[in-house]
Amino acid sequence: MKRIMILLLVAAIALGAAFWLLRQHRRKAIGHGVELQAMMIDEDAPRKIEPSISLAVNEDSKATVSIGQPLWFTVRVNNAAASNELASAAAIAQRLKLMPADAPARKQLQQDYDQRSAPAAITLGDSAHPWISAVQLLFGSSPDQAQPLDFEAPLVENPGATATLRANDSTEAIFGVPATKAPVGAYTLIACLGTTGNWQGRVCSSPASLTVVAAKAPTTKADQAALEEQRARFAFLAHDPAAMEASGRALVAADRGSPTGHMYLGEASFERNNMQQALNEFLIARAVYQNRNPDQIEQPVFLNARIRESMEATNGAKP
Repeated sequence: MKRIMILLLVAAIALGAAFWLLRQHRRKAIGHGVELQAMMIDEDAPRKIEPSISLAVNEDSKATVSIGQPLWFTVRVNNAAASNELASAAAIAQRLKLMPADAPARKQLQQDYDQRSAPAAITLGDSAHPWISAVQLLFGSSPDQAQPLDFEAPLVENPGATATLRANDSTEAIFGVPATKAPVGAYTLIACLGTTGNWQGRVCSSPASLTVVAAKAPTTKADQAALEEQRARFAFLAHDPAAMEASGRALVAADRGSPTGHMYLGEASFERNNMQQALNEFLIARAVYQNRNPDQIEQPVFLNARIRESMEATNGAKP
């Protein structure tokens, strides 16, 4: 009996470890952004094809920033409803396979499949009215009670005037500043999308949380590095090579050989179209990353992609 109990305990621990590893891998794959998810519902319930929208603050659902630090809002829009329709169509297809050809319900079920297997696309904006003009950033957790932001959050990255959203398509817009002057306080925010392109209506995101605290100087190297990483990330989103280079050099100075610092130095050169210098920095960043993480199974996918791009741009030059 004692042996059986031990075996059961070992099995439970192994199952728990596997579940934890799966969650960690999923979190790393998703990153810190807010993920838009398509939710399966009863395939017999027709659903309206409308956009889904999410809001992230500094790439998370909750953020705390000090006055003077970067602050940005990422608004993502996709067509999760179309993804739901395709998932329902797949479920109906399985039912059709098992249903006799002369079944009374087959004709209606086939019609449902035909309708759901080709969900409508959503077009946002037009050449004269960019879709971002229909985006609102608001204080509050309810669209009916929300008020416009009363601090600066201009457009950082222009996504283009129009976007066509099919089942697996998405688009995003980024608003923010490199050094916020927002008043100290705790805020609940939402993003809403109004009528634009062939979309008629209004949809809003789930709430995100922002806490603004008084300005404070970094007191440790770790604090300084975290601040420079935030600055570098914002500069990357804003396509600002000078700011990326400044933060990259600060990171390398604070942490000798910092892979993050060399990555942003590479991005600065990449933005300036100096591909050979970009390649050199990306290679250093990858080498340091691998040296510091010899047992890491997960590959630096983004760095590898940048290295390939830089090599191709330098006529396939070998490192």
